Amino acid sequence: MTAVFAGHIHRMRYDAKDGIEYVTLASTGSGQNGAVPEAGWLHHYHVVTVRKAQVAMAAFPVGTAMDVREITGELTEQTLRLSRAEPKLDAPIAMGPDGSAQQLVKVRIVNPTTRSVEYTIVPESDDSRWGAAPDHEHVTLAAGGEATVPFRVRRVASPLDDSTLRALEFVVDADYLAPSHRYAVPTRRVPLPMEFDAAVAQPNALDLSGNAALPVPPTMMRLPGKQFTLETHFLARSYKDRQGLLSKMQNSGYGIFVNNGRPTASAFIGDRCLTVRAPRRCAWTPTAGTTSHRSSTVTSCDCTSMGASSRVGTVRVN
Repeated sequence: MTAVFAGHIHRMRYDAKDGIEYVTLASTGSGQNGAVPEAGWLHHYHVVTVRKAQVAMAAFPVGTAMDVREITGELTEQTLRLSRAEPKLDAPIAMGPDGSAQQLVKVRIVNPTTRSVEYTIVPESDDSRWGAAPDHEHVTLAAGGEATVPFRVRRVASPLDDSTLRALEFVVDADYLAPSHRYAVPTRRVPLPMEFDAAVAQPNALDLSGNAALPVPPTMMRLPGKQFTLETHFLARSYKDRQGLLSKMQNSGYGIFVNNGRPTASAFIGDRCLTVRAPRRCAWTPTAGTTSHRSSTVTSCDCTSMGASSRVGTVRVN
């Protein structure tokens, strides 16, 4: 026996043992997460030529070719580990009352592999009022190394209610430096969080187009205990059959929906969803859902209770 070919794990891998070559193919049309395409997470096919003197192999993704024997188990595991090593920012940037900002922002990068990795970090934004110095950085980390890369970030003053306000992002590329090839990890984009505590001196409203949402980090939505209240004011231009207003639900969690304009409070208590629906529409008014380990209520319109339901259990969070 000279070689064994197999599949099933949805990534390429080459191993040689006891004089036998073991070749695992990735996928050709089936499920593929594309974690590190250049290191074997991709759709492809192999061309194998068998002769008495040798077995020649090449892998063909769309429009290119790969050296099958270099995609070893070690290489695939190392590059996957690198793809999961997310860059970290040290802190959000504080926005001033006039919309300006100026702060030293540090980007932390790590190399969890046993070979050198070359990083390229570029700050960029669709909002031209942001600037950063330097405008890019190249950093090579030795095996197991880490680094903190500083950028002086600034934003010129402009109204914060301007619809063109966009976040600054750090675009991070990393190459795993193998003996004969650089394996590029998919680009990561790390948005710089903005802190508006000093900027919001009066009540404001968030105006969304209907195709956007404001994400809130899970660390800012810790449940305080057995009972909590989720509250907001809203005014809608139109409604959909299923319309989330404030939601942290995916087969767990809690949220307020306004399906066709009717406020609905939902929470997973125990092993099922507890839902309370208001009997009528509301507009530009307080809407709140109160949930405990035993019950859920929805309050809306004139701040009177519009519905209630009960179930014993604990709130399942995601």
